[in-house]
Amino acid sequence: MSSTLIALAAVCAANPFRVGACAPESAVARRQAVVVATAFTLFAVALSALLSDPILDLLNVSGSSSRIAAGVAVLIVGIRDLFAQPPSPEPALAGLLAGIVPMAFPSLFTPALAILAVSAGAERGAVTAIGIIGAAILSVGLIVVANVRGTHWRAAAVGSAGVVFGTLLALNGVTAV
Repeated sequence: MSSTLIALAAVCAANPFRVGACAPESAVARRQAVVVATAFTLFAVALSALLSDPILDLLNVSGSSSRIAAGVAVLIVGIRDLFAQPPSPEPALAGLLAGIVPMAFPSLFTPALAILAVSAGAERGAVTAIGIIGAAILSVGLIVVANVRGTHWRAAAVGSAGVVFGTLLALNGVTAV
C-alpha cells in the first residue's frame, strides 16, 4: 500500500466538501470548529494507528484483509457521497463543541478513516501512518477553513474519487493475499 494511495483514500474518506457543508457559517466559529474537529480527528487517527496491531490481533485479521476492509469502507463512503446530500450544520453542539458534532463525528472521522488508520498503521507503522493520514486531515481542515462551499456536486466529485481509490485499495489487499 503506497503512501500516495493512503493519503488520497484518507482525503476521500474525510471529504472536505461534506465536512464544509456542516461547518458553522460565521468565519470565527468556523475556524474554531475546524481546529477542534481536526485536533479531535488527529487524536482518534493516532490512537487507531498506534493500536492497529493489537486491534488486528484481537480480531484475528491479517494486514491484507484489513486493506481490503479499508478499501471497501472508502468505496462505500464514496458511493454515499455520490448520492447523499451533505449534512446540514444543524443540529450541532454549541461553541467549541460544534467541532466535535457534527464536524469531527460523523463527517470528518468516518468509519472508513478509522479502518484506514488501523490498516495503514499495521502496514506502514504507526508513525508513518499518522504522518500520512495526519497530513491529509490537515489539508481537509485547510479547505474547510478557506470557506470553500460544500455543495453536493463537489462532495460527489470527491465521492467518485473515493470509489476509485477504495477499489484500488481493496485490489491492493487482494493481490497481497
